[in-house]
Amino acid sequence: MSEDRITDFGSMITELMRGRNLTRSEACEMFRQMLMNEQPELHQGAFLGNDR
Repeated sequence: MSEDRITDFGSMITELMRGRNLTRSEACEMFRQMLMNEQPELHQGAFLGNDR
């Protein structure tokens, strides 16, 4: 797992929690990283559990 990718993913989760909507390409890339198991389980759960 790349430290930069993990940090960027975490930043996007923070933005989601603040109410920002993802673009289609951002959502696709985040979901791809999850499916490829490129993110820690904590990030995966936070992304899937976000209801905004």
